[in-house]
Amino acid sequence: MVESLKSEYEGVGLRAVRPYLIVGHADAAIDFYRRVFQATELERPMTPTGGVAHAKLRVGETIIEIGEHPDAGGRGAERLPRVGLRLYAADVDETYAGALAAGATGNAPSDRPQGSRAASVYDPFGLTWWLAATIE
Repeated sequence: MVESLKSEYEGVGLRAVRPYLIVGHADAAIDFYRRVFQATELERPMTPTGGVAHAKLRVGETIIEIGEHPDAGGRGAERLPRVGLRLYAADVDETYAGALAAGATGNAPSDRPQGSRAASVYDPFGLTWWLAATIE
């Protein structure tokens, strides 16, 4: 039996390892994730010049962090990224449509042999999200 432990590094709800997204325009990315993935903003400290220093969002049960870096602006999403994000969605088709309407591109939803429905979303910030849901 694995015991649930509070991380010695961070506060409650955060774990020692979690996704950290590097984007060129964090305000726009946060807005996109709120609209498309129903993210809840937990914090958004600003830099002295008005940029996002660091932000934390909750997507479902997961906390992700976002940092801003000028070299990340305008990069295209990698179709086979070194790291991608899997998001279990209540409705893959609806989430995919919302992502496209908000400026993403992707591979349309389809049923997979292992009993899931899945799609790929390439967001406007250069990150790849794989949507999935179990087919009942």
